[in-house]
Amino acid sequence: MSLIYAKAFMEQVMRSRELQDRLAACRNREERFSLAKEPGYTFTADDLKSAGQN
Repeated sequence: MSLIYAKAFMEQVMRSRELQDRLAACRNREERFSLAKEPGYTFTADDLKSAGQN
């Protein structure tokens, strides 16, 4: 399930300039994952990596 969330988050980032800017402003990995959790996405770094390979 978390791989599905990782893919959905990546798609949302691709569509949203605002989200892209907010991600760029994050200073570290923890801040990026916190940003992803705001709309309810929960996934691991491995899930995100796998989602990017597909």
